[in-house]
Amino acid sequence: MDITVEIRARNGGWTGLVRRSDEPFSRTLGNMRLGSAQLLSLKGVTRSLGDLVRALVDYEPADLALFFDERGQLEIGSWLYREVFGDQRIDADEARLQIDTDDEHITRLPWPLLYRDGVFCCANGWSVALGSGARRAEVRLPPQPRLLLVMPEPGGVSPTQAAAHLDELETLLSAGLPTLRQGRQLQVARTWEAFLTQCRDFRPELVYYYGHGLATGLESTRLVFADAQGRRDDRPVADLAQVLGNLETPPLLAYINCCQGDAGGLLGAGRQLARCIPAVVTNRTVAMIAAARGQALALWDALLLKGESPHRALATLYARRSGPDLSLADARWMTPVLHAGYGTWHSEPPGVRLAADHDPYWHLKIDRVSQYHTVAGEARRMVREGRPRCHAFVWYGRAGEGVDLFHTRLNVQLREDLDSARLLEIAPRWPDDLADPARSFEDMLCEAFGVQGLDEVPARIRQRAEGGYGARVLVYLRHQPVLGKRLIDPGRLRQYLQWLDHRLAGLLDEGQFLLVGISFVVEKPPGFRESVRRQGLLELRLEETVFQLLDELERLAPHHLLTFVQTHRIPHARRLTEKVLGQILVATEGNYDQTVEKLRSLMDRAWTEPEPGPPATAEEEDDY
Repeated sequence: MDITVEIRARNGGWTGLVRRSDEPFSRTLGNMRLGSAQLLSLKGVTRSLGDLVRALVDYEPADLALFFDERGQLEIGSWLYREVFGDQRIDADEARLQIDTDDEHITRLPWPLLYRDGVFCCANGWSVALGSGARRAEVRLPPQPRLLLVMPEPGGVSPTQAAAHLDELETLLSAGLPTLRQGRQLQVARTWEAFLTQCRDFRPELVYYYGHGLATGLESTRLVFADAQGRRDDRPVADLAQVLGNLETPPLLAYINCCQGDAGGLLGAGRQLARCIPAVVTNRTVAMIAAARGQALALWDALLLKGESPHRALATLYARRSGPDLSLADARWMTPVLHAGYGTWHSEPPGVRLAADHDPYWHLKIDRVSQYHTVAGEARRMVREGRPRCHAFVWYGRAGEGVDLFHTRLNVQLREDLDSARLLEIAPRWPDDLADPARSFEDMLCEAFGVQGLDEVPARIRQRAEGGYGARVLVYLRHQPVLGKRLIDPGRLRQYLQWLDHRLAGLLDEGQFLLVGISFVVEKPPGFRESVRRQGLLELRLEETVFQLLDELERLAPHHLLTFVQTHRIPHARRLTEKVLGQILVATEGNYDQTVEKLRSLMDRAWTEPEPGPPATAEEEDDY
């Protein structure tokens, strides 16, 4: 069922018009009590609608705890439902509700809280979108759309885990749409200049901004970009809207995943971008990193891999409350908001999907068998036996040998192999200065966990992993690869491990364990291993931590690929003959990253070509 509610300001008040697809007539609403000064009695306390909107936008913890817990959300939602629908009972498990208005205050009201018959409508199949009342366009999403990811991380602002988010997003999408990989139908811009270039040359059909947003009260919204030197470069959303609106063909959808993207009303992300883009998703309040990443993965999965329309994708997001530690007790579940200027959205799931007997992550599992099984075996033993509390692994290799890719493999494959614990990935950034190593190490981990002090880490782990005290959680500290010797070398590594053992490992709750992954990209692997030995790391004895150096990540040989093809569920495996594998290794000289890329390119082409049958063999004639 489609329901459109037009709300307009008139004579100091609001009037409305309700149109339903199951009724041949419209209903007029007069004297709607929706003004910012309108008083509501919530849980025995009187507050104005304007105060509630500001508390939600500003994310004031005290007000949120008082007015936006389960009871507060219920009372606000019931009141909004009565103002729009009165005593009408709408018998529709799935409904598409569009609120058309030109008033800033009306757009900021928490419409996802609409509540009737004991349930929140949006948690039970309804979708809610905002619009201006303009004519709605028909949108057809191409089967292989061009997606631009805008992920700035300028200096001087808190980290957003953009690299980890990019990695998980590309892994998810390319498993179902192989063309959605960097360098093909997926491009990444990290600066304002790169964004301008990509818009001009790449002509994206979908745009995803993941970064910081700033709201100046309820007046406007700014996005935090980076300039060419990596310095902070704040830009009004209007600048972004102008660039995208001036394209010959503007994008079909933009997702602005930042704090308070919609707080600016007419100057917010929704209203500014909706002038030229049929579907805009942004956030109405503060977006916590873990929840923002989880909600984005769920939304892009629904849009691109399941072929859902934006309003259905958002309805699914609300209903499932996708993201760590999201529930109806926390107003963050309704953070995303949709501005819809489309009527019908045409989109189909990928025409050729990975079959059920194919592993979507096959490309992460080429060789490195002994290294992975060493880490996985020790991780399982640690969780099972409850000791040690921390296991630190270091691996190393030349550039191009999959040093960073091994981090991703651990994150993906350990989730498959661990059945007795939750895996929680934390991605610290090495400090820029080690004048005071202990202080720098502590700042690094506090920033990564999002806490003020290390004593808050156990509680943050419980919150992020959605588990109570005693729940088994394996925290994977995924350190960024070390690319040079300027700050982190084997000597500093020894110092860090000693500090980590003394300051953090012993703080963990019962059932919490640390898996530390540290990698080095080096020019001379034998020299690096010798340096590790000279620093005494191979004989390092700590109270709560075990250290282990993995074997070098070496170049690939033919038997590595043959074993891989024979033991993993790879799509189109028939194409990977011994001759083809040999040709790939000759072309890449065994370079790991290049070999993986060659294999993935071969698989990409295979989606559009028929699967070959078994090779024909000539029947031998008896010679007599």
